[in-house]
Amino acid sequence: SPLSLKGPTGVVLDAVDFRGFNPPSDGSLQLDAGYYTSEFNDQRIHWCPSSLGIPGGVSDLGTPGEENDGCPPAGIDTGSVTLTADDLLAGEIEITEMMVDPSDCSGVDAAGEYIEFRNLTNFNVDLNGSVLSIGSHQTQVHGGVLPPNGYAVAVRSNSFRCYGLTAAFEFGGALSSGGDLIRLSNNFADLAAIDTTGWNIPTGSAIQLDPGLAPEDYTGTRDDWCSASQVFDGAVTDRGSPGEDN
Repeated sequence: SPLSLKGPTGVVLDAVDFRGFNPPSDGSLQLDAGYYTSEFNDQRIHWCPSSLGIPGGVSDLGTPGEENDGCPPAGIDTGSVTLTADDLLAGEIEITEMMVDPSDCSGVDAAGEYIEFRNLTNFNVDLNGSVLSIGSHQTQVHGGVLPPNGYAVAVRSNSFRCYGLTAAFEFGGALSSGGDLIRLSNNFADLAAIDTTGWNIPTGSAIQLDPGLAPEDYTGTRDDWCSASQVFDGAVTDRGSPGEDN
């Protein structure tokens, strides 16, 4: 349940919901020393296991009453830590690219549709067990490991695809040129969501989230996105950058 700090009159001064934070068994979770605010302490991305032994302790780690480590703490190989989908909070995964209406695939959209996801944490993330919803269609994710600050591409069909992409997982629902509400969810929240209903969707070009935008500046509208301009490896004329920076 949430941990809350209340003032003398019972007013909640701050609260943190630790469900899904996956704390270590032999030490403390610490808020990154650079993010001491009531907004940042709600986000799992700003917490990490301590790397320093507690004075007077035997093997437990922490810095009670002293400045916290930064995240990730020095000496921690973040590439060796894997978070599960339920460890994540809303916004720690983002949808960064979608091929909705391919033209290279002999008129078979199922062979070319893809969605790209980016991991915004400093740890590996395993999306296995999360749910991808496209409109009313839901697909339980099997597989899908994203490296720290890296990408994974989901395709509509892994057995029949025209680009030869290395896909992290499949999704069953078709992407619509008329738009969809697309959500990636764990058992607690939507990790990433975008509603493309009414957007202008190009043919033969992926739409890409503007890489120059910071997450706090997203408007959730088509203005955040642009059409890809470069043909990618495996395509003939279709444009995009699946699995790579936009």
